[in-house]
Amino acid sequence: MAYSYTPAFVAYCKGAPIEEISAEFNIPIGSLKSKMRQEGWKSLADSLLDQNGPVPGNAAEALVRIEANRAKNYETATTLRDALDRTLAQLELGSLRVKKYWQHKGQIVEYDAEPSIADVLNIAVFARTVADLTYRALGDTVANGGHKADASPGTTPPTPPITIVLPDVIARPRHAHTVDIESVAIEHPPLLSVPPEA
Repeated sequence: MAYSYTPAFVAYCKGAPIEEISAEFNIPIGSLKSKMRQEGWKSLADSLLDQNGPVPGNAAEALVRIEANRAKNYETATTLRDALDRTLAQLELGSLRVKKYWQHKGQIVEYDAEPSIADVLNIAVFARTVADLTYRALGDTVANGGHKADASPGTTPPTPPITIVLPDVIARPRHAHTVDIESVAIEHPPLLSVPPEA
């Protein structure tokens, strides 16, 4: 569900408490806090606020323009995603053809061919671009490990969890470690050989 975050941000800049903003604009408190964290509302508000505290007069207009831009970008992403869906359906059916050009004796010959690996790679890049455009238009979590970069200065994105697979002999509890070492007597020749005296 889409919520009106722009007026909520303006109210936040004017110093309204989060609970009041949540109630006023019908935004669940969890969603509001998540949006504030993802977009770095505190640092944005600090950069918009003057020393005396009031929000500049054009801030609300700028936020409306940003929201309109996001809506237009989302429409564009939706149109591109529809084209991508049609292309993928043709690719799956084996009916997708790609225009190729070949120069022969000074003439350019145009022909339709099955997509090559390079063409499929281009489709994959197109799909990723459409997904990224959609994420940005919605202000959603982007594809960098599932975390959106925090706009707050001095913060680092959370590190992904690391799984370490240990061999069974190491992973067992210490008291369960039993290693049988068989001792074998090895005869070594003397390190120094002294020549017999004449």
